[in-house]
This record gives sequence, C-alpha cells and structure tokens, in this order.
Amino acid sequence: MTGEGTGERVTGEGMAEGDSFLQLTNTCACAILYFMKKINRILFACSVLFVLAMTVFPPYSSTRHFNRVMFDSYEVAWRDWYYNGSARYFTTNILGNLVLFIPFGYFGKLTGRRHIVVLGLFFSVLVEAAQYPLGRWTDVDDVILNTLGTALGLGLAVLWRFFNRRRIGKR
Repeated sequence: MTGEGTGERVTGEGMAEGDSFLQLTNTCACAILYFMKKINRILFACSVLFVLAMTVFPPYSSTRHFNRVMFDSYEVAWRDWYYNGSARYFTTNILGNLVLFIPFGYFGKLTGRRHIVVLGLFFSVLVEAAQYPLGRWTDVDDVILNTLGTALGLGLAVLWRFFNRRRIGKR
C-alpha cells in the first residue's frame, strides 16, 4: 500500500517508513543534546574546582602580599625578561592567570549562563579576597587577567557554536 501521492509505503499504523527513521534520528539527537548539556555542566563545575585548587589551595607555597597597583605585574614580567632573559614570571603569572579562567568562560557559556564575564569577574574577586587571609599573594592584575580569560573562553564558545551550526547546516 502506498501513501496518497507520495509514493511511500504506509505501514499498518498509518506511518510512512521514512517517518520512523526521522523519528529515531530526532530522538537520538535530543538524547545527545541532553547528555552534552549535562557534560558541560559537569565540566563547568570542574573548572570552578580547578580554579579553587590552583589559587586558594595551590600545590606550592607563597608569601602574603597585596598588590593594589594596576598593571604592576606586566612591568615586573617585562623587567624579568629584559634584565634576566627569563620569561618564567610571564608564563606563570600572566599566561597562567589568563589561561586558568578560559574553561570557566567556555563551559559557562555552553551551560547557558548569562553574563558569564561578569560572573568571572566576581569569581576572580572572590578568589583574590580568599587568598589574602590564607597568606597568599593577592593582586589586582590577577582579577584583570582572570576576567580576560573568561572573555576569551566565552569567545571560543561562541566561535565553536558558530562553526558547528555552519557545519551542520551544510549537511
């Protein structure tokens, strides 16, 4: 038996054979999206825990210091490279703080968090405020770099979604 004017065979339930495949594909796609949202939430929580582990409870010791001078870290990194030929301060402090918050912004955007850069700013201020009483180094430049890292993560998530939509649309 064929469907009226379509040329498709109709099964006993009145559904065309191609419809059951589309329904199965749609169900699988919905299940994948559901699990991806769960995985993104787990990875977002892991990024928060990783930031706390590396900043508040680091595997290395530090002395208590509070730097209120904005952009002082950049000058120290430049002097370290210029006079000593070492990029260690730049890689550990500047790049470290920048890269540390990229997963926070990336997975925060993928979980649907709104205003993730503002959340990154507040989270960074909270982390820096928690470091001082624990006898750790507190720096205003860390807040700037962490917020920039969150913004970079957000940008990467937006690019990821853009290119995935283009790729899926071409199929």
